[in-house]
Amino acid sequence: MKNTTRQSAPPDTSQEAPRATAAAGPHGRGRLFGVITVTSISLLALLAAAFSSGSAVAAASGQTGGGLLGGRALTIVTAMLVLGGAFVVLRAAIAHDDCSRRFDGLHRELESSTARLKEFSLTDEVTGLYNRRFFATRLEDEVSRYSRFNKPLSVVMLDIDGFKAVNDELGHAAGDETLRIVGTVVQRQSRNIDVICRYGVDEFAVLLLETGKDGALLYAERVRREVEATGFGHGRAITVSLGVACLPDDVGPVPEDIITASNWALDEAKRAGTNQVAGRDGAVAIGRGRRGGWDV
Repeated sequence: MKNTTRQSAPPDTSQEAPRATAAAGPHGRGRLFGVITVTSISLLALLAAAFSSGSAVAAASGQTGGGLLGGRALTIVTAMLVLGGAFVVLRAAIAHDDCSRRFDGLHRELESSTARLKEFSLTDEVTGLYNRRFFATRLEDEVSRYSRFNKPLSVVMLDIDGFKAVNDELGHAAGDETLRIVGTVVQRQSRNIDVICRYGVDEFAVLLLETGKDGALLYAERVRREVEATGFGHGRAITVSLGVACLPDDVGPVPEDIITASNWALDEAKRAGTNQVAGRDGAVAIGRGRRGGWDV
């Protein structure tokens, strides 16, 4: 059951516009090359026409020196115009290609920045876990999936006991360390399909997919035990309280109701003396089971 792989975020359509803009780059270059080709052919046609005109003039003048000179002069002037036009077109093509390369580079930077912004908008900066916004979105999706496939799901709410005292007495650095270590413990006990988030200042929420009530209680107990046995750099013993709610055992397919039920269970664990696991039935029976030794 131990796996620290995080589930990837759902696809985001916010990058479709930049991708469409980047796709327009090659099309724009294709159109430019088409213009260059047409222009070159037109200039060559003008050159051929000028040459033919010069030959006709020479023939009409009876191959006189003046007629030949005039035809050749016309041909030379036309050739110079063609070469000048080709040079201008070539310079424009080179400039456009340089601009295209710069645009592609800027687009790649924009995509990279957008990806980082998306990551920051979905994760907690202290623990690196998902944030509450992402959790709410995934919970809605999974409740909708339950309505179609009837696969159970559970939510576990976790609160760090005495976290305010750690923050106030030892400083925020010690508080951040505590959050990170607890988050790591939760990740170790979770599967890659589970969704873990930092839900509040000292709260974590875990969405256990395709997990019924008994499995969720056992999961919560494993987390509680490992946190209790974990050493922290600041030297204080840290424990957690956990509340469990399950769909469909405890509530109906309404995301807000599952959150409310798991928070209620968490409050029961706190009222039972902290360092407890509680469900809808309260913490007392679960606490006896824990002390009696579950098969965890």
